[in-house]
Amino acid sequence: MKFIAIILFNLSFMIILFIPIQVRAQPYVYRGHLNKYYENDDTSRIYYKINYTRLDLSNGQKDSLSTYGPNLLCDNTQNWIISGRQSWRICNFYDKNQCFDLGPQPIIAVYSEQKNKIFIATEMGTFDVLDPITGTEETLLNVDYYYSNSLSGGEGPSGKIFLSADEKTVYIPFYDTVFSPVRDDRIKLAELSTSTYMVTRTRNLQDLGYPGATFYGLCNGRKGKAIIMSDLYFNIYDFDYTMSSPFIYFAKDADPYFTNDGKYLILNELYDSLSSESKFVQLNNSGKFLIYN
Repeated sequence: MKFIAIILFNLSFMIILFIPIQVRAQPYVYRGHLNKYYENDDTSRIYYKINYTRLDLSNGQKDSLSTYGPNLLCDNTQNWIISGRQSWRICNFYDKNQCFDLGPQPIIAVYSEQKNKIFIATEMGTFDVLDPITGTEETLLNVDYYYSNSLSGGEGPSGKIFLSADEKTVYIPFYDTVFSPVRDDRIKLAELSTSTYMVTRTRNLQDLGYPGATFYGLCNGRKGKAIIMSDLYFNIYDFDYTMSSPFIYFAKDADPYFTNDGKYLILNELYDSLSSESKFVQLNNSGKFLIYN
């Protein structure tokens, strides 16, 4: 247990509190060593094999796993990893025998410990479920996934598809395809039952964020909560209980996070490191973190 100095911005005044918070670093750090090879002396096609090393930051323990393909994707628990290039495999770092071939290219994986199922969103727009006992992969939905240019999570729905606190529901954001082309201010959220694999409810993200925004983003979802970005406004929304925090206005670029089960919103201020003449935007950390209660 450590004591952290927290700066709270609350309406028109600022106070500094020292409160005890259980500090936990990101559980694992991955490092891969890429090896190229050819099959059957066919030099026209290059294949890849990667030896991954995983470092547990809590105890310094190292584990290793060999798999194929230069691209790495972790699930929400960081125990299942997906790797590949043209073909894809998912492996369990704790049990090297649990490795399964996958279908279309995955873009996010969410593991439900209670159901012992892995839910996988793919680049082809399918939402699949994988049984880690049998290795069977089944397509549940076909959706136009919500891809945003938001700062947090980058391209694709990483950190946006997430489980409820009781793991009975998967929340899946997607574009409202009534509009063509699709619009960043028209995002829907499907609630899929992890028991029946049926969509139990669909909501409009613009009804939950700041009214009248031109862009709505969803990021860092976990245990039924996520951050909704509405232009320059942020709010933490509890999708399990349909409750929202107050809206926080921040006029600069920022990566948003939340901690203490949604009690604190953390904005990591960013700045454009390139010159004003550049047509590209390169955002970097300013080193300033703002914490809102």
